[in-house]
Amino acid sequence: MKEYDGKITVVFKHYPLEMHNWAMKAALATEAVFQLKPDAFWELHDQLFSVQKEIKVDNLDAEVEGFLKSNKIDIAEYQKKLASDSVKKAVERDLADVKAIGLRSGTPSYYIDGRFLAGAQPIDNFRKVIDEALSDAGLAKPASTTKAP
Repeated sequence: MKEYDGKITVVFKHYPLEMHNWAMKAALATEAVFQLKPDAFWELHDQLFSVQKEIKVDNLDAEVEGFLKSNKIDIAEYQKKLASDSVKKAVERDLADVKAIGLRSGTPSYYIDGRFLAGAQPIDNFRKVIDEALSDAGLAKPASTTKAP
């Protein structure tokens, strides 16, 4: 949503649901990747979401290692980061933040300037809520918006 560059900030919070026995492990893996190579975070996030129906606790490591190799991220460095307190504390902090706002629904969930959107949404729903928030803040709506392909 390039039309909002410089106007909005996206903040991601890990929210591994207990019903997915691999979710915490995936949250820790993506956080470790973020701490090593921030630009690779969304790519790993999206890859894991795209295969989430096939992921199990015992095959998650192989999925992540394949990603690491294809993105030239050192596996030993990743494993060291994965075992670090900084990764565990970052995920724990995100969980505390999510619980503090009282989120009880599943993922994905979005808050846009206090406005809640639940579940996968069409891009135009985001544009509408973002434009309302920008307007309420006295900021101009983007000059042009385009429909998602």
